[in-house]
Amino acid sequence: MAGVLGGHPDGITADAAIDESGLSVAVGDTILAAMEVAGAARRLPVTEDGDELWVIGEGDLATVDPANAPTHSTCPTCGHTRKIRRPSARRTTGTGRTTGEINGDGSAKLGKNELRNRVEALMRDLGPGHDVTPGTVAREIGGRSPGAVRNGMDKLTGLGVLTLTREAPETYALADNPPAPNAEVRAFMAPPQTDTTPPAGDEAGTDEATAAPVAA
Repeated sequence: MAGVLGGHPDGITADAAIDESGLSVAVGDTILAAMEVAGAARRLPVTEDGDELWVIGEGDLATVDPANAPTHSTCPTCGHTRKIRRPSARRTTGTGRTTGEINGDGSAKLGKNELRNRVEALMRDLGPGHDVTPGTVAREIGGRSPGAVRNGMDKLTGLGVLTLTREAPETYALADNPPAPNAEVRAFMAPPQTDTTPPAGDEAGTDEATAAPVAA
């Protein structure tokens, strides 16, 4: 993977890097995540085409350990965990894009409504009952302006997505029955975890369902 990233100094998408490396998607995602933790790989700002590119980092490759690849992030308020987005999962659908310009703090300027979409995606990933401040959300989505995040959360409150749970300090939570997220928001959300373990008694139920009917 390091060789692939090193061969693309201008950046390469995670899925393309995984394809070129010959690794499976699951292993490639793990390696990229572990490299990012060690500083051996880093992400560039999302391109105008909506792609998130990766380049080789300055970290020591000898310190990369797949066992250290993060799979979940922890809620800053209650300690509950949520699955993080895989490196190879597309970050945008084409409408949530950066503008190519840079803010005064060095961060990439986001496209129209992208900050609000990121905020909404984070709050939906946390789920109901998680009260957070705009400052906390700003840190969680990559160090954005707390003021801009607060404006986005206020807008989402007016749309019925969030609810203001406390006025001082301002604290928000996901509404109990928010409207369904649009495609742009879903692109920023972590993929749902799936449990492939069959329910207890499922095999018996299947046998009964497929058994031949008994003649009267």
